Amino acid sequence: MVETVRFEPPLPEEARPFRFLAPAEPYSFSGKLISLLWALEVVALPGHESARLDLTISPTGKEVLLNP
Repeated sequence: MVETVRFEPPLPEEARPFRFLAPAEPYSFSGKLISLLWALEVVALPGHESARLDLTISPTGKEVLLNP
């Protein structure tokens, strides 16, 4: 976890703009034995409902493939 942003008090249906600074590294990579994946996740409490958006961190915009 790189950063946490809290919204007080959240409403059942709303949209709020936010900003965060994604880390410059380590780059996203995938291999046969190990992968490093980044994601933006929102969790609504107290019910713990969640949603996730996968992110790719790399200078090319594509994940690094190990042993292609």
